[in-house]
Amino acid sequence: MSMIATSSSLPTTTRVRPRRITAAFWLWMFALAAGVFEAAISVTQALSAGEQFGSLLAPIGIRLLAFIVLAVLALALRAGRGWSRYALLVLFTGLGTWSLVADPLTYLLDGGSVSDALAAATGWDAAFLVSRVVHILAVWTASVLMFTAPSYFRRNAVA
Repeated sequence: MSMIATSSSLPTTTRVRPRRITAAFWLWMFALAAGVFEAAISVTQALSAGEQFGSLLAPIGIRLLAFIVLAVLALALRAGRGWSRYALLVLFTGLGTWSLVADPLTYLLDGGSVSDALAAATGWDAAFLVSRVVHILAVWTASVLMFTAPSYFRRNAVA
């Protein structure tokens, strides 16, 4: 009788992904979709205002790169790669949130008013605003959820 263990005789261990991590993943995907929606509105408005498509290529390229990085990091989060939480936190919760609120804050700090902005808003502006608010809520909720299951990210963690 052989005492050598074969791969079929070894016990297998699998990690069960916590629901909170799955929820965080889907919230990140929702934030990505909101970002795509907001980018589409921005491009549509710029083209409608007479901007040339060529002048929009750099901003579109930067957003596309950010969307790809976000998708890769969210997939790494879902797979249990602990480092992805910190990358998402710094790049998208921190820097990303700043990029989402910088223009409105600048407008307000320069003397603009919320009532004036709302009075001049179009239907596209309203859609953009609703998307942006829900986008930020998704990012911050995902950020909290991804830190609520630390055992999922430990090496050799088993269910």
